Amino acid sequence: MNVAAKRSYSNSPTYSNARRQSFKFNGKQRTIYRNCIRSLIPHCVHKALLVVAFINLAVAEQHGVTFDNQCGSGRPIITEGGSVISDGSSTYTNSSSLWAGRAFLQTGSCGSNGEGCTVVEMTLINPTSTVDISLIPPFELSVSANQLLVEQQHLQYYGGIDLQCPFEADTPHNVDNPTK
Repeated sequence: MNVAAKRSYSNSPTYSNARRQSFKFNGKQRTIYRNCIRSLIPHCVHKALLVVAFINLAVAEQHGVTFDNQCGSGRPIITEGGSVISDGSSTYTNSSSLWAGRAFLQTGSCGSNGEGCTVVEMTLINPTSTVDISLIPPFELSVSANQLLVEQQHLQYYGGIDLQCPFEADTPHNVDNPTK
């Protein structure tokens, strides 16, 4: 007992969370560490649950973009923040959010970020995602399909999207003159 009592556990990380009980024995102050193992279990379990929660969050968000190229030529391009993240693949899957994404079919006449072509702009982030089709002149209708598959949801557009667009767009207001 005297040998064990002389050991100092105060600097040991194993006993840092333990409850200490001090008492006098043979005229000397003694300290007993109680519940050492029991006090460490909740701490370890808490850390393990925290790690599992972060892993679960990282795996939970996944987004996909699929090109349906019916033109027979061109390369599907996806950019994020100006950097190309997919060049030539018809299917792209991202295991995190996608901010300021732009998708277009590079036919040779498009700019590096889709300028001059029909561009699909997207922000894919849980729980809500936004997607729009940009027809800012000058543009080229580089995709002849009238459906776009983003995240397993078909986005469809009808009417007015032909070679004369935006001049004859089937909208309540003319695209070139929103005051009409």
